[in-house]
Amino acid sequence: ETIADLVRRLLTLGSTPEQVQKTVSVNRAINTVNQLIGYQMRKSSVRTELHLPREELIVAMSEGELVQVLLNLYLNAQDAMPRGGTLTVTCSRKGSRGVIEVADTGVGIEPEHLPHVFMPFYTTKGTKGYGLGLSVAESMLRAHGGRIEVHSERGRGTVFTLSLPLRVRRERRTHGGTGDAEETT
Repeated sequence: ETIADLVRRLLTLGSTPEQVQKTVSVNRAINTVNQLIGYQMRKSSVRTELHLPREELIVAMSEGELVQVLLNLYLNAQDAMPRGGTLTVTCSRKGSRGVIEVADTGVGIEPEHLPHVFMPFYTTKGTKGYGLGLSVAESMLRAHGGRIEVHSERGRGTVFTLSLPLRVRRERRTHGGTGDAEETT
């Protein structure tokens, strides 16, 4: 826990003021990730399918953090599909939470590894990985009242499900004008 927290803090040192904002549109974060590594995914023969809602989902997490979590999941999915495949990202609203599912058609995770994937320094990638990505992602989500779950079948792929509290934008009066205010739903 301490090491994961330290790594998370080190990674946010380079955050810009925009990334420090406490809420982000899920669609915006996903589009940012697709812009950052879309070419790399296509070059690896990984097709990305997006199922984004028309309703803007604003979650209680900074853009930089959500992008970091999603980047990790995308890159893990790419590693799990060495001959290519499909990465499907689906977003929805479930009550007062925003839910993001990141599913791949990769090799899957062995059942004996599933209970350990969020532990710091636990990796099944050998020298290719450090075992910090998922533990840091889980720590960041938990710090914002979120959670992450994994379901995998060997040879059929893996699904990571993220759930975060939603925020809604409400207008408020400020000296005769209006301004945006954010309030937890």
